[in-house]
Amino acid sequence: MGTVIREEIVKPMTRGQITLPASMRAELGIDSETWLWVKLLSNNGIYIEPVKKKRTDLYSFLIKHFSDRKVYWTDDVDYLKETRKKSIKRLKDLYKEE
Repeated sequence: MGTVIREEIVKPMTRGQITLPASMRAELGIDSETWLWVKLLSNNGIYIEPVKKKRTDLYSFLIKHFSDRKVYWTDDVDYLKETRKKSIKRLKDLYKEE
């Protein structure tokens, strides 16, 4: 952690959210699209910094599919349940004491 340049006291809201002062957000280039790293320090402190990495292919994939509400496995639920039961039985049989 670097040298403290400026500090302000903020109070968490009911659900734990805090508001970063506008002057600090502007200085760091933080807007509503900015991701932040939040780190718990060993001395019970919290360290917050903007994420500087560019979007990755995984990030793009997740954003693309985030609003996808389609359920893809409804037709196979019974098959999956039966397969799971068989797999558990096989595992139990493998480790059964003789």
